Amino acid sequence: MPSVQVIDDGTDTAPGSTPELSPELQEQLELARCELEWDRCELIDGTAVPEPGASSIVAPPPSEVGPLGAIGNGADLVRTSFDTGTDAAFDAVCAESLAPRSADGDDPTPSVAGIECVDDPANEGMTAADLVRGAEESFSTFVVIADRITLTDPSHPVLVVDLAEEPGRAFRAAPAMLWDLDANLSIGNMWFSEFADAADASPGGVLRDLG
Repeated sequence: MPSVQVIDDGTDTAPGSTPELSPELQEQLELARCELEWDRCELIDGTAVPEPGASSIVAPPPSEVGPLGAIGNGADLVRTSFDTGTDAAFDAVCAESLAPRSADGDDPTPSVAGIECVDDPANEGMTAADLVRGAEESFSTFVVIADRITLTDPSHPVLVVDLAEEPGRAFRAAPAMLWDLDANLSIGNMWFSEFADAADASPGGVLRDLG
């Protein structure tokens, strides 16, 4: 930020009055004020404005950060099947997993599950056991797999794998259920085993709701 120096030229100024600044000092003050809010500023016709592409250095109020927040501790949704023609199916799985929901209670603000979709061919053929071994230092309590069954079944049931309570235990669930898993497991409101038991008792062994 440019420094502003006021030079005493010996001119007497009446008490309480404001000395008149030179045009150069006025321009420096304009730039200094602009650079309190923007990382790059320029003068146009004596007025300081942000340069094209400049970024604001003032944090927005919390209400302006974004309409949706993520819940829970989050988990990876890992694609492990890359058969030709299944890209759209994986996109659909991610979209359903990240659909905003409102929690029951006093706060109606929609939120999304803290799910990270991982679409990397290096993971082709990875199994639940592989991902459990690779997640020993993960902060997540579960990982989700989009395998061949997920991407070829019209309802896209994902495979949810426990990383904490009973590492390796797995069950199938509708992608929309990931919101419920993330919300409840992150605060200890439910155990992974409760979801797994519910899936075992569900038609087709796929958890689609908590009813």
